[in-house]
Amino acid sequence: MSGSNPYTSTPTREQLLAVTNRYLTAFANDKTHPLYLLAFFSTTSPVTIQHYPSSSPHPQASNSSRT
Repeated sequence: MSGSNPYTSTPTREQLLAVTNRYLTAFANDKTHPLYLLAFFSTTSPVTIQHYPSSSPHPQASNSSRT
């Protein structure tokens, strides 16, 4: 696999399930240091944390209050 970049290939279903399981296990453990959780995210692209409903057509105008 000379010259292949593992970060640009499409992960298999098994790889996705394995990393999801490792992340959720670490996330659920109160003793996991928060910086360890960052290792699960990309180091080459910015991480986006969504703080609004995914169904919101205008996320910048979204607020958490219910009417």
